[in-house]
Amino acid sequence: MVVYISMKVIITQYRWAGTWGPFAIKTVCDECELSKLVIGDLITEKFAGNDVVFDVKEWLPNWWRVIWKGGWHAPIFFVNGRLVTQGKTVDLKKLEKTVREELEK
Repeated sequence: MVVYISMKVIITQYRWAGTWGPFAIKTVCDECELSKLVIGDLITEKFAGNDVVFDVKEWLPNWWRVIWKGGWHAPIFFVNGRLVTQGKTVDLKKLEKTVREELEK
């Protein structure tokens, strides 16, 4: 008997925001906000009907989770825990390719 399990793809963006102890980010990152909108459109247009989830988290309270995975400069983008790109507006072609690869697994 073969059992097929639906593979969920989770895109995680760590944006330049948040607080951690006495530190607080008080500026807005335009690249983070633009990327959030563009990724939302990508999921709606290219991956509708697939099990693709987009999660946005604040960088500062999660810095210690992100750094050990190689993410140093927000915005940082992961697909299923794997670093895809960072430090600039998301590379949509690279992100789309990575999501498609994860969906094929």
